[in-house]
Amino acid sequence: METYIIFKGMLLGLLISAPVGPVNVLCVQRTLTRGIVFGMVCGLGAATADTMYGMIAAFGVSRLQDFLLSQQLWFRLFGSILVGYWGIKLFQSKPADAEKAFAAKDTGLVSEYFSTFILTLTNPMTIVAFAATFTIFQLVQSVSWWAVFLLVFGVFLGSQLWWCALALGVNLFRDKCSSPSRLRVVNQAAGITLIVIALITLIGAGVSKWFT
Repeated sequence: METYIIFKGMLLGLLISAPVGPVNVLCVQRTLTRGIVFGMVCGLGAATADTMYGMIAAFGVSRLQDFLLSQQLWFRLFGSILVGYWGIKLFQSKPADAEKAFAAKDTGLVSEYFSTFILTLTNPMTIVAFAATFTIFQLVQSVSWWAVFLLVFGVFLGSQLWWCALALGVNLFRDKCSSPSRLRVVNQAAGITLIVIALITLIGAGVSKWFT
């Protein structure tokens, strides 16, 4: 029974993490330019944020959940600015600059973790997705606190499984992108993608504000 609950949580974590978004782009870029460890740590930050939102949705912390949803416009604005900043920074960066900036590996890994943690945390749609999924599939209806904890733990495992799989898959092509010129293209492509995502988020926030 406990294994089944964890499995359901893992499936939910995979479903929430898999859609293409800014963290997926960053995970790919970090893996190609800095290695698989950076890609996995990048995903770990996102998995931690996913788990926090999953916990809020699962345990039904209604006041906090209502606050996050009521302030989602500001979260979207802040998130889009942050994504846009990362996009511009990536587009302008050079492979040599990245190597120099992350010469201290431990500091670089900590920075990667918190950057994607904050980036994911500023996306209020994550908690919307969790709340909707928990309701539709009745994942927390008439179950114990222990079962809910196991479910949330499964969410973390499923989310991190996705990021590890993504980093491992992308790492297979890293040798083909090892030259400075190709790494430069990778940075530019990732930067443009993040900028486009930021603009779409900003436009969406403006439309949402206009009709509310």
